[in-house]
Amino acid sequence: MSLFQQEIAALQTATEQRAMFNQAREQAAFPKLVAAFPAIRRQVPLKPYCNFAVGGQAALFYEVTSESELMRLYRFLRTEQLNLPIVLLGQGCNLLLSDNGVNALVIYLGARFAKTALSPDYRTWDYPYIEEIQRHEALQGKEHLSEEEWQNYALIHVQAGQTLKRTVQLAAQNSYSGLEFACGIPGTVGGTTYMNAGAYGGTVADCLLGVRYLSPDCNIIELRPGYLDLQYRSSYFMIPAMQGAVILGVTYLVQKANKQDIAAVIKDLTIKRESLQPLNYPSAGSIFKRPEGYYAGKLISDAKLKGFRIGGAMVSDLHAGFIVNVATDCQSRDICRLIHKIQKTVQSLYGVTLATEVRYIGDFTEQDFED
Repeated sequence: MSLFQQEIAALQTATEQRAMFNQAREQAAFPKLVAAFPAIRRQVPLKPYCNFAVGGQAALFYEVTSESELMRLYRFLRTEQLNLPIVLLGQGCNLLLSDNGVNALVIYLGARFAKTALSPDYRTWDYPYIEEIQRHEALQGKEHLSEEEWQNYALIHVQAGQTLKRTVQLAAQNSYSGLEFACGIPGTVGGTTYMNAGAYGGTVADCLLGVRYLSPDCNIIELRPGYLDLQYRSSYFMIPAMQGAVILGVTYLVQKANKQDIAAVIKDLTIKRESLQPLNYPSAGSIFKRPEGYYAGKLISDAKLKGFRIGGAMVSDLHAGFIVNVATDCQSRDICRLIHKIQKTVQSLYGVTLATEVRYIGDFTEQDFED
């Protein structure tokens, strides 16, 4: 069977994770880990943590509640040389979890790591934020900001487990503009930064001022946007060297605006989204990245695949760029096979290879992608 690039990568990662986890399990430090961190649970069902409502169990599962505890965990792994594969999980919006589970330590950043703070007084900001705003304004041809212009700005500091939607709401409630485009984007602040999520002409990169993260070698680092390599559905955190790095928090830049105008934009975008997207079924949003010169949804629709179904997975008849879970017994394998069918059909008919925006996580096998 001929596989696509993301499927091959998923199988390779699954093989590597399986070997790493089995090796780590034989180390003397493995039982020490659970003893030292009672919050780590074994064989935790992941279906509730995935927007697709599919998936098996996490071999190990740890919910982050504080930076200090996460730092202690990373230091333990490093000191004990316990080379466990690590998988980061937020709202589970842009990923597909294997029915066979995940052979890794799944680190979950959710509602218990979701503090948010609005900082409207520029005189209290750290200098790097001031410098970044000045650099941005200079690129727009403005060398100096007046006192009034500075007072129009505000920062929103958000822990990675907070949802992007809730952050948009906080800004709107306080009459700050800049995040309206994201009013319908599902996912956490950490996850949407990781993939530079976007909608309606805006992306996370447009409003990002800084990202705070825990590096694989146990250092807490904050980076300005220029160092994050933010591109279409891609960021610095996706490179192999950053495997295991944890986004801890994000700082957004927003500007004062009329509250009613902000609400009107959000309302219009919400109506548009609700009319065009199948929000009444579990899904991961757009399955495929936009191929250059084309729209994935139109290619799939032109291929007469709207409504096509494999098991409990179906190409949405409202928006062909979405795959929806339409059955209580839907499996991850159904979705994988449907994605493969779409890719194969579109490539055969139009010579266009669709790359998945959704990420494969877990112990996948070649049988998961069978025609």
